[in-house]
Amino acid sequence: MAQIKRLVAFGCSLTYGHGLADCYTHDGREGPNPSVQAWPFLVARHFGLAIENQGQAGASNKEIFQKIKNFNFQKGDVAIILWTYINRHCTFYPEYVDRYGPWLASNRSKTWLKHLFNDYDSTIDLLNYSEHAELYLKSIKIKNCAYFADHHTTVEVPEDKLFHRLYLDFGRDGKHPGRQSHIEFAKQVIADPTGPAVWFS
Repeated sequence: MAQIKRLVAFGCSLTYGHGLADCYTHDGREGPNPSVQAWPFLVARHFGLAIENQGQAGASNKEIFQKIKNFNFQKGDVAIILWTYINRHCTFYPEYVDRYGPWLASNRSKTWLKHLFNDYDSTIDLLNYSEHAELYLKSIKIKNCAYFADHHTTVEVPEDKLFHRLYLDFGRDGKHPGRQSHIEFAKQVIADPTGPAVWFS
């Protein structure tokens, strides 16, 4: 078995660390680089691994899946995914990604939420993306594990696979989870008997 050298994390702003002290700009946007206070860095440090944080603020599960498919994995990589909330979506264009979600003011986003979104359908999308990602990573021999941010899916997800139902604290933007929330989720991931610990047993 190849030696595990690097943890590659995928997700949304919860993975990127938006709102933490080193990942926040005065206009409220995420910083230019992922936070070293975010849970992926803490998990990687615990296991003595390098970290590649591929989190993307505002990403939907569709975009997270696409990042997994397009990432150039290397020998010694393992992947960890925090799938995001189901009430967001996107459309890909050659030049950009058009995102839809409840925090966005565009007419396209409002129309999608009002006329096209429902919990049941979006849960099916999430399950398809997560199962496809797992099969894809397995096919290229990348060990992986997954967690989920959304507590409103129409299928039950074990509590030890869920991000905090209620944040323990907030980041500098007053919206995203703060440092203590990231620390506690990292502890949850590290302690998960079916999580990254399996790779080192």
